[in-house]
Amino acid sequence: MPTKKTSAPQTLEKSSEQSFPYLMNGGSVPVQVHAVYRVPDIHPRTDGPWKNEVDKIAWVDPATGYQCICRRQASKGFLEGFVGIDPSHPLFGRHEASLLGYGIAVHEGLTYSAICQINQPEALSVCHVTHMGLAQGRRRDGPQSGRSLVLHEQAWWFGFSCNGEGDVIPLDKPIQRQDFMPGVNFVNYKNEDFVRRECTRLAAQLRAIEDGRDPREVDPGGPRRAFGTSRSEG
Repeated sequence: MPTKKTSAPQTLEKSSEQSFPYLMNGGSVPVQVHAVYRVPDIHPRTDGPWKNEVDKIAWVDPATGYQCICRRQASKGFLEGFVGIDPSHPLFGRHEASLLGYGIAVHEGLTYSAICQINQPEALSVCHVTHMGLAQGRRRDGPQSGRSLVLHEQAWWFGFSCNGEGDVIPLDKPIQRQDFMPGVNFVNYKNEDFVRRECTRLAAQLRAIEDGRDPREVDPGGPRRAFGTSRSEG
């Protein structure tokens, strides 16, 4: 039986040694980013506001200096957001469920906490992009081991998922016209710019904690949820 052909697992649309402007879906002002990836195998095939979106964006939050990622979840097509902290941060290595007392507020609560996924393809991983001043190499035990893990490449990532009860999940069903609201993209679908804004919000709170301040000082509104009711898939 002939082997079924599949599309390339990842496509790098644009990447640069320097940042470059990218207009996120739902935004009005271009954001300086470092990498943009299209991944045909996980991009939703249904019609909707995600049609012209990409599947991973990497940038640095200008206010805090933290690395941020907007990534599409592989099996359901919704977006997720991640903010990375370095080993000097007091929350480095902490599970998101242990942060309830901090009152960190982000969309649907934190659902993810983990070290850099250095052995995953860069277009799919929650990790730094390799050209942002980070080492890229191979371990001595062979090329399948992925990038070399060095101290300055370690980061601990906290993330959230846009798959709550009020969120449209692209692969659930096609979007109908009655779900559309002029000026709001498609109602309840959390787009790239929504994820960027929530990453900015999360980064500000993580910076406050690093500085020994109450995160509620930089995010006075929003739900006081430190983790979600269930972890995201993928």
